[in-house]
Amino acid sequence: MKLRKWILIDNLDWLELSWNSNAIQLLEKNLDKIDWWTLSANPNAIHILEKNLDKVHWSDLSRNPNAIHILEKNLDKACWVNLSLNPNAIHILEKNLDKVHWSDLSFNPNIFTYDYKALKDRIFNNEGIKEDLMKNRFASTNLHKIKGWGFGIDDDNDNDDDDNDDDIEYDTFEEWLKQ
Repeated sequence: MKLRKWILIDNLDWLELSWNSNAIQLLEKNLDKIDWWTLSANPNAIHILEKNLDKVHWSDLSRNPNAIHILEKNLDKACWVNLSLNPNAIHILEKNLDKVHWSDLSFNPNIFTYDYKALKDRIFNNEGIKEDLMKNRFASTNLHKIKGWGFGIDDDNDNDDDDNDDDIEYDTFEEWLKQ
């Protein structure tokens, strides 16, 4: 990536630029201008931070979701308030409950988990999304849309010669479900 032609590099604020996840190539060429506190929170700067651990600001690194592997090796330097905010640190927090900052953990989106059994039950059991989806897709108003999908609905090939008088036609999917 390169700067737009109308932007002069001398006009840029290196503290703010160190936050910018798209500025990595420019930062790599100007290590002496980096603000290491803000760079420590930049998720795209991990490779720069790994080579400069002596300059890392551990508090900001603790909230960097891409820095988990660095933090795991340096838990003694981690800031547990910011680590509690880090969505990728859940497994670390779970093993260190005495260090969790519960108020900040409340902001962490990964404190929730999916109940896959409940989701499966809701999708596949009575009145689940599967049934709703089938009702919608196989409604008489939509049948023309699935012509040729292999469901045996083919108006162009109606064949009354097929000696199968047992075929029962239903006006709606709901009627078919009741049978």
